[in-house]
Amino acid sequence: MEGFAQDTLFPMEGLRLPWLRASPFAAFYAAMIERRTGERLGSTQLREAYLAWASERGEPELSFKTIRSEMIELGHRHRHSNGIYFADARILPAPRSASESDTHLEQMRLRDARASALASVDVLSRHLALVQRELAIVRRQLSAAL
Repeated sequence: MEGFAQDTLFPMEGLRLPWLRASPFAAFYAAMIERRTGERLGSTQLREAYLAWASERGEPELSFKTIRSEMIELGHRHRHSNGIYFADARILPAPRSASESDTHLEQMRLRDARASALASVDVLSRHLALVQRELAIVRRQLSAAL
């Protein structure tokens, strides 16, 4: 099929997958972090809050790099301007209750699963359009040959 190889470059590696794995940071985020448009959360402040939370619960320490990766995966932009911070996040004054944390974590999982499903539908739609174009080319070639 002519042109097929050049049209199959769909960027799958950039798609976010559902954030379903259990991690200490996921529990911390669900209990202590609120997504708030326009807020800025300093990376040092975030790590210090995580370390305090983790030490109370016997969870492992995480590096700045690991925390940055987790926050980026959650959709927070990592910025450098008058310090290093994460956009649209703030630390709650008091932790959410266990049931609120569970609800918040489940909402995050559902939001990410929805985003992943929508991205998959988009990719599949583009693949379908490509296959339909190639099928039309093959039909024209068969018609011409008969």
